[in-house]
Amino acid sequence: MSRVKAVIAGHGQVGCTGQGVDAFWKSVLEGKTGIVDGLGHCQVVQTEEGRAFEFAKLAIEEAFLDSNWKNDFSNTGLILATTTGYVSEWEGRIVEKEKEPSKTPAFLEAFKKEPTQALLNDLMSYFKFDGPSLVVSTACAAGTQALGIGALWLKQQKVKKCVVVGTESLSTLTVSGFGSFQLTSSGVCKPFDQNRSGINLSEGGAAICLEARKPRGNENIVTGCGFGCDAFSMTSPHPEGAGVSASIQSALKMANLDRNEISIVHAHGTGSIPNDKVESETFFRIFEDRVSVCSTKGIHGHALAASGVFESILCDLILKEQKFPGTYNLKDCEFDDFIQTSSELKELHQANHILKTTLGFGGTNAALIVSRGSVS
Repeated sequence: MSRVKAVIAGHGQVGCTGQGVDAFWKSVLEGKTGIVDGLGHCQVVQTEEGRAFEFAKLAIEEAFLDSNWKNDFSNTGLILATTTGYVSEWEGRIVEKEKEPSKTPAFLEAFKKEPTQALLNDLMSYFKFDGPSLVVSTACAAGTQALGIGALWLKQQKVKKCVVVGTESLSTLTVSGFGSFQLTSSGVCKPFDQNRSGINLSEGGAAICLEARKPRGNENIVTGCGFGCDAFSMTSPHPEGAGVSASIQSALKMANLDRNEISIVHAHGTGSIPNDKVESETFFRIFEDRVSVCSTKGIHGHALAASGVFESILCDLILKEQKFPGTYNLKDCEFDDFIQTSSELKELHQANHILKTTLGFGGTNAALIVSRGSVS
């Protein structure tokens, strides 16, 4: 692996906490949730292209401004993380054509947008990208895996710059599907709490620009990533965290870090019964200590494939500002024997590395390490 550094040059987002990274970070620091009646809706005007496209477009545009990227996208890659793509634009047509067969042609036309590649193609066309591109659709692990792949593209000198974007729109298919698994909560989720009752689905777009160069000022870099698939279950994590454990170990190896150099973790922390238990126990097995852990999903919800990108933006800001968010809505932690977590914001002192973990359906897992550029 080359010594090229994957610098986090900038980011953008739009979600249930509002538009812009500043609004997002402010909500996290102040503990202001965007969840209403168990869901995180994004208040963005519907466009002809569709909600998922609009979320991604707005996030990318902000990330470009933040990175000071101009209109020259030569030698630039685009990686899209999404589970459902344009689903909101075609799912209703299925019901229509079943009720009225005469509407079948309209359904067939709309269903051309069903492949997630269609969304990627539209983004490539809109931003006039002609470099390498990829769709990552590995359930909830997709965003974190996409960022890892982007960092690898830079280190392999496949591209000099790469924009990673995650986008999801709430749909009947998604909400009903998770509801059928009895995984959702009608209130605000309570990660790691002994009274947690499920997750909060949300929507929006988040983008991070990565660049192969030396970090400047207080810029941070992606130093490690790891992917694991334990294939234990379609919907539940491996009870001993086999996949996420392998992902963390791989990320530590790539970053050339000892486990003791990781002092803070932004967990997947969905608020589901199995996820929080598996993550907490896995962290204790790996670190052999009660590492400091937070989950911010009570603020912004779970945007599925996009969640890893949303939360990696927070990891970048945590290191820059040396502020570690509390786990929102936590009242009574069930896992005090395994992790340190609270609902209170904590001031950090020279935290140099942060671990981000993500667990997804189908046994897909990912881990990402973000490090301060000044020490890496």
